[in-house]
Amino acid sequence: LAGKGINDFEFYSHGCGRSPAPALVKHRDYIAMGRLLVRGDTVYLLRTSVPCEENQIKNVVRSNLHVNCFIAEKIGDNKVKISNMIHVDPCGAVPT
Repeated sequence: LAGKGINDFEFYSHGCGRSPAPALVKHRDYIAMGRLLVRGDTVYLLRTSVPCEENQIKNVVRSNLHVNCFIAEKIGDNKVKISNMIHVDPCGAVPT
């Protein structure tokens, strides 16, 4: 992939998770900064929350995405292994 027109870049994103029972658990959202890195035949997508008190949506809890990492590795002809690691604090009340 490297050298084939795909360059590293950074971005901001807004994610929102809808609760199936918003009366019990409010919807969640997050604002994240991310980076896409291409190293040989491996692609890394890294994201983490950034502080943003602006534009909060009514009745939605702003969660904290500590780290999210997708790794796409070429493991053979026409074969790619995708790995995902995520660590998030949903913040607010979540019943058990």
